Amino acid sequence: TDPQVLADLARGKLRKKLPLLQQALNGRFRPHHQFLLGQILAHLDYLTKEFLRHGADPALPVAVVENGTRPNQITVTGTVSDIAAKAKAHGLRGPTIIIVGEVVTLRDKLNWYTPHPGNAHADA
Repeated sequence: TDPQVLADLARGKLRKKLPLLQQALNGRFRPHHQFLLGQILAHLDYLTKEFLRHGADPALPVAVVENGTRPNQITVTGTVSDIAAKAKAHGLRGPTIIIVGEVVTLRDKLNWYTPHPGNAHADA
């Protein structure tokens, strides 16, 4: 919830604007935001079941990225039908981002971020 810590996550051109970004985040990211983000991960099983119930392809690729672009980034990949179990098995707690769709299959080609050697790379 610290604006300085949140702003420090900025990459690329935003790095030049850290003071402005810190100012913009000041007082806006509160503990309840962190709670809400955690709830999404905690309810991933329910969300994927609902996604399937509404017609999603069970083989649709999904990636869950914890601590994205940070040295301790962990990426778990799977499908709509198995990602909840895989995320739970890897003990993901957040903060996370969930990516759904064929773009997940381009991960190795794009390789836009490589975590520090020794950190988890939990591909399925």
